[in-house]
Amino acid sequence: MHFTVVGEPPLKMLRYQQQFTFFDTTRLGTSVHYVNLSNATPSQGLEAVLETIQREVEQVSPGIVVVDSFRTITRAADGRMDLQSFLERLAIQLTSWQATTFLVGEYTDGDGSENAIFTVADGVLWLYQHIHRNSGVRELQAMQMRGQAPLPGLHTMRAGSAVFPRIIRRTAEVGKRP
Repeated sequence: MHFTVVGEPPLKMLRYQQQFTFFDTTRLGTSVHYVNLSNATPSQGLEAVLETIQREVEQVSPGIVVVDSFRTITRAADGRMDLQSFLERLAIQLTSWQATTFLVGEYTDGDGSENAIFTVADGVLWLYQHIHRNSGVRELQAMQMRGQAPLPGLHTMRAGSAVFPRIIRRTAEVGKRP
């Protein structure tokens, strides 16, 4: 289930997704669902957004939930406590749904220490894109993975979701002879 916010209507998302070889249009409405949150726009408050997300997820019971752009939603908070309450209630719902959930947003390196969303997230992945030798390079960094020990550093990505982890030789193996 993919929730879109203002500026990313489902039709636009479908157009982009159809460019990928893994996208199967026959699964739309059965195992792939797009929901536009502009009817429960952030201007109506976080309560309306939360109710819409809850209702849609409970109807479909998806294995994966994506909310894009979550930053747009959290900017609608009237005050710090309003956002904190929304995040706590959403975190409780996410746990009870037993779905892998991606809260996608456009953040900067400085947002991590001040943003309340990172306190409820089990995992925080940063995606970077830059130019190296006239080629576009996409990289992923696992900033936080509760209960896991993520491999530190940047890992190269391509084709949307193919990740190539860096290979690190363990220090205990360095002095051993074959």
